[in-house]
Amino acid sequence: VSRLQTTERPVIKHQCGNGHVEFCEEQYRQANVEAEVFGFIDSMREGYEWADLVVCRAGALTIAELTAVGLASILVPYPSAVDNHQFYNARFLEQHQAARILPENNLDAVTLASQLRYFAQNRDALIEMSMRARSQAMTDATEKLAQGILAGALS
Repeated sequence: VSRLQTTERPVIKHQCGNGHVEFCEEQYRQANVEAEVFGFIDSMREGYEWADLVVCRAGALTIAELTAVGLASILVPYPSAVDNHQFYNARFLEQHQAARILPENNLDAVTLASQLRYFAQNRDALIEMSMRARSQAMTDATEKLAQGILAGALS
């Protein structure tokens, strides 16, 4: 973010885990970047309502949340995830143009700044990605699961 002009910089809210708040705050200070850092966000609903773009890992619950609320994202799959499942989660959304993947081994300040700049300058692309994310939501998953269980029990 420090590579962006001050007028291009997004407002940042960063959830980093309770043990990393001071470290993250110091990193932002050293980079001269304003950010609100949280160990934990108590209400993800409020966090998602606030956000236009999310930069995050690609765990299954995160993917489900992003699609349920319809949020554009830059996904950084955890490279040590079992069977590389976070990459495959992210790829599902990317294939539907509902997210972008930024592998951790390619994550650097220049690349991230470029992505953030693109979305800041292309609001329509951000909105389109958000709508595509929402279109992938499985809002009836519980009902489908229950129907499957009942169908198996009755056969």
